Amino acid sequence: MGALYSTNSKASLNQDKFNAHNARAFLVTCMDFRFLDDEIDYMKEHGYDVNYDIFVLAGVSIGINQTKYPEWEKTLYNHIEISKTLHHIEKVVLLDHLDCGAYKTFAPGFSNEDEEREIHLKQLEIAAKKIKEKFPNLKVVCKIMHHKQRNVEKVLVLK
Repeated sequence: MGALYSTNSKASLNQDKFNAHNARAFLVTCMDFRFLDDEIDYMKEHGYDVNYDIFVLAGVSIGINQTKYPEWEKTLYNHIEISKTLHHIEKVVLLDHLDCGAYKTFAPGFSNEDEEREIHLKQLEIAAKKIKEKFPNLKVVCKIMHHKQRNVEKVLVLK
């Protein structure tokens, strides 16, 4: 079977997991079981096999920004700090996906994929700015996984 979500991959950033001490990225991904394999495949296909730390948070960007569970945001920052200290990460990747139950919970009212995408864009920008403010030396990359089109869209990069 061909690679899912493949694009022109950059040079491999893979490393031997038994001897590695550094991770290039810190991935924040959604808890939705339907998409975890695709998200891991996407990272592997883009050279991050055994080269990133992972944090699972319902809704990713909206999970950071929602106010019902404020400890989620604090816990994320604690994990980023630990990842920086232990694994010397260079960037945070926020990987949202469409058809997200957390978005339906925390931002109900959209009626189609285009409306949902617009909410994702706003939430990703807010979350990225929060992370960048707290960790100014880290690059923040925001992406949205489109399962129907079988691709991942890069929507924002804060260097």
